Amino acid sequence: MIAEIDEQQLNQLEHGQPDDKATLIGGKCRFLDVYEKFVANKFRIYREKQFGKRGSNESGLAVQYDVAVLEHDFYESYGILALKAILHHDLIVKLLEKRALHELEKCQRLMKDVEQGRLRHGFLDEHSGETVVFLHKTFAEFFAAHFLALKVSSADRTDDVVHEVVAHMYGSEEYVGVLDFFDAM
Repeated sequence: MIAEIDEQQLNQLEHGQPDDKATLIGGKCRFLDVYEKFVANKFRIYREKQFGKRGSNESGLAVQYDVAVLEHDFYESYGILALKAILHHDLIVKLLEKRALHELEKCQRLMKDVEQGRLRHGFLDEHSGETVVFLHKTFAEFFAAHFLALKVSSADRTDDVVHEVVAHMYGSEEYVGVLDFFDAM
């Protein structure tokens, strides 16, 4: 992952097209930074397939809005799949809204996308079938933590469910990887 990030950033610097957040990894880097940059690079590739190279037609507000929606859906989809791969079903039911729970059902859009191999961004095993399998557990942990961080930041003070789920996770050794990412966010 680090090599792919450094190579991509060096190519951008050579061509005089540094990304908005182009900073070479260098010697010291938090593990969260590596995952954020890697996932952002994968999203950039996905975005370019959908909308073309950056700057070519992104000046319009409508295109910027479409890119923002695409990015939200990208992270939300992988976040929901990561929760399915990591959390116990009772915690998922507590945490997710009915719409998102329906997406996890085999016949719904998100699981169909997984089964038919439409989510080929380099995070999921293509042969996962009905069960969501990430290529590496840390990808699932990163996306689950990202999803939880967004839920916590958007939850109001009276939303005890989100805080209850995260508190439960702190009491369990099996969620240490997710919580390492969550704490770093």
